[in-house]
Amino acid sequence: MKSVFAVLLSLVALFIFGCSSREQKALESFKPVVVYLSGTNFNSGYSDFSYNVQKTDSLVSPFIGIITFKEDSSFENYKAYYAFTCHFAEQDGKWVHKSIDIEHRVINDPDPDLKNAINDEVRYEIRTQNINSEKHLMALYRLELDNKLSIFLNCPKIDNE
Repeated sequence: MKSVFAVLLSLVALFIFGCSSREQKALESFKPVVVYLSGTNFNSGYSDFSYNVQKTDSLVSPFIGIITFKEDSSFENYKAYYAFTCHFAEQDGKWVHKSIDIEHRVINDPDPDLKNAINDEVRYEIRTQNINSEKHLMALYRLELDNKLSIFLNCPKIDNE
């Protein structure tokens, strides 16, 4: 009976304390980055934040952190958002950002510019211009977010090609 009690007590302690103190410190040190990003926005604000910190086998970066969030880019009948994924690594006891991925996801596109287009060639040209415009906008978002994070984290900017 005592051994069952000891096992249960050990499981409760494991459940309460969860991870090791080093892992807990990494998680706690990552939270200010999440708080910073939740207060940094370009237009209407970020939403749907989630984050995760994972232990790695690397001696240089023993922990990685990932933050995902969205920014609404809807207007009128057009429904879309930007999906951001920011990757971080803990190095020498501080967090540095490693990459920023941005996707533009369209939920509903009634294509008001295309339905009045004269022919397929014009429709194709309008669609190509829209796609190129989104690529440029995402590059600007990435650059601005990179600048803000490098200042906040006091680390070098990401080497964007």
